[in-house]
Amino acid sequence: MQQGKKGAALAQILKAHAYELATKTIEFY
Repeated sequence: MQQGKKGAALAQILKAHAYELATKTIEFY
């Protein structure tokens, strides 16, 4: 149960990081 929660939180962080990275890339170009 705990592992699933940690996995979901990690996925959320990765998703937010990917979005931030994409935004920065668009701004860079």
